[in-house]
Amino acid sequence: MASSAISYLLPLNEVGYKQLSLVGGKAASLGEMLKAGLPVPSGFVITTDAYKQGSLKSLKSDLLKAFDELGAKRVAVRSSAVAEDSGDASWAGQLDTALNVTRDGLLDAVEYCWQSILSNRAQSYAKDHKISKSKQAVAVVVQAMVNSDTAGVMFTANPISENLDQCVIEAVFGLGELLVQGVVTPASYVMDKKSGKVVESSKHHQAKKLIYKAGQNQEIKVTEAGEVLAAKQLKDLLDKAKQIETYYGKPQDIEFAFEGGELYIVQSRPITSMEARAPATALGEPDELFYWGPSRATTLYMSDFMEAEEKYLTSLAGDPKMPNPPKSLVMFRDKKMVWLSNAKAFSKFTADMFMSYQVRDRFDNDLEEWRKVVRQLENADGPELVKGWKPTLFAEFALYGAERSITHQLLRFESKMRQEIWDAFTVPDELTFIAKIDQELVESADPATMASKYPWIDDGYRGVANKARQYFTDRLEMLKENPSSGQDKRKDRGELAKKFGLKSDELKALTLVRQLAEFMDERKAWMMRTRRNMTKSAGKIEYGWLFDKGKVTLLNERATEELWERYINFKSSNSVVSGVVACNGNHHFANGKVHVVHSPTDNVPNDRILVVTATSPSYVPLMRTARALITDHGGMMSHAAIVARELNLPCIVGTHHGTKVLKDGDKVVMDLVKGEVSK
Repeated sequence: MASSAISYLLPLNEVGYKQLSLVGGKAASLGEMLKAGLPVPSGFVITTDAYKQGSLKSLKSDLLKAFDELGAKRVAVRSSAVAEDSGDASWAGQLDTALNVTRDGLLDAVEYCWQSILSNRAQSYAKDHKISKSKQAVAVVVQAMVNSDTAGVMFTANPISENLDQCVIEAVFGLGELLVQGVVTPASYVMDKKSGKVVESSKHHQAKKLIYKAGQNQEIKVTEAGEVLAAKQLKDLLDKAKQIETYYGKPQDIEFAFEGGELYIVQSRPITSMEARAPATALGEPDELFYWGPSRATTLYMSDFMEAEEKYLTSLAGDPKMPNPPKSLVMFRDKKMVWLSNAKAFSKFTADMFMSYQVRDRFDNDLEEWRKVVRQLENADGPELVKGWKPTLFAEFALYGAERSITHQLLRFESKMRQEIWDAFTVPDELTFIAKIDQELVESADPATMASKYPWIDDGYRGVANKARQYFTDRLEMLKENPSSGQDKRKDRGELAKKFGLKSDELKALTLVRQLAEFMDERKAWMMRTRRNMTKSAGKIEYGWLFDKGKVTLLNERATEELWERYINFKSSNSVVSGVVACNGNHHFANGKVHVVHSPTDNVPNDRILVVTATSPSYVPLMRTARALITDHGGMMSHAAIVARELNLPCIVGTHHGTKVLKDGDKVVMDLVKGEVSK
């Protein structure tokens, strides 16, 4: 390159982030990778100084000489703005690229890239991202053209789940531009970075015949479907992904191409948005969960219990000597309440709590402390009643885990024998408080007197019933028909202990279960008696809360409604189309009216769910005012997906026929976990 053009033209292998303001984000990244020995196509950079000069006439001879020195018949001419490919903004599709450019078309292609920064879409994007004019200078990268057999994009971290141990790869036959534009639904692969294995894949995409114009008209035929990437290619990609991520020290969004079996890296930038992660409230599939409820309850009458639970779980999470509580959701809706956790995690946690309770041998102390506290709370209101719950919570979680813990202790017995032991030894010695009241009712046969003595008999978490007289009247009739309904039946435990050869520690554990059950029964009676004292809430919970990693976060009404639909009202959906969740907008569901968009100039009402074949940068203004987005084609790394993640816009891509099935005005629900659209 001529010395007179030293600040205008630079070899790609001599640039890097130290020259960012001179060569732009894309060129700086490519230069860094060349220095690291990565397979980047050779090329040169037309610097921002040249852009600021405003004319290519004085550079024509140097440009053509640099082209000749590449030894390529055709080149890719790509914009490289100073702010481009940064961690804050991807500029996905905002600036132009010219492919398959010949020597004669080089100057026009550079001018084409320069002018793209002045387009309405690019200026609007810059304004939205608060990118100053000084950072809008455009350098241009000129590289030997890779006539790819297959091409694609890979993320070195899963952009949906934020799993740093996974690499997500999407690929198509032909040029990678087809993938980025979203006009072809790619094959996708999720790989475990540690084992190198493919843990999830969708290896097929629709066969298509497409016309793609770039620099000059080129017909690209995509007629083959099936295995886009072979096992060796996947291994090579994973190796390069890990190498590039290590070099930059952060997750990367990488474009690649294969030509004649050779791998080329044509771009790498930081992953601009990880907001598309699974919502913090995601617990898994409904059939994987532990459910307490839904039971009749309101926030007022449960507020003291929930406040105590919040404080107790938080203290457990900070105690290294105690089991760590699992992620849990509590929700209130329609005068019902439910507690949710992952079933396996909750089962292990509570079993560990039972064993911890055994080791500490604290039952007598807990019971005595609790009785002392509640005597002092006889007429207390909601906030004061929190004190009555605190001494009981260790015992409560321990009782939940008792059966699993004891089952492990009795594994030498067959399941039928274990059940017989459990049934015989865990029935409380004392009648439940309801059974005792039933006995008293039968003896007195006087519902009116009983209602006066136990006015709280039908009170609970749902509130104060004031129907004690009716309760006892109905209950007496039932007990006359079934006199044994209030009686507990216990077997001769001594004989069974000898029969099964139970050990002393096993008998002690079984005894503890009976004691804990009696404790919780006494607590239930106290809870029912005290609901009449509740005049104000004991905490801030209104709709629900999430407990995770030692912290409780309150849920708003919308989040609770979404989660209730997901986990409580879940049914087989009438799914009409399905695809890949590119961004969930931090929600489980999105619902609203559909508008099928045929052109970015269509008149589309705000807050609609847009349904398009694929998007281009011209669609961004519509996306900004949309409620959500559904596309026929494209994958997680298409233009639609990248922009949706930057806007945090709920988006499902690759439905194949959304624009044909969905009609303007259709009311749909987008499941942003499964990628299903129902109406």
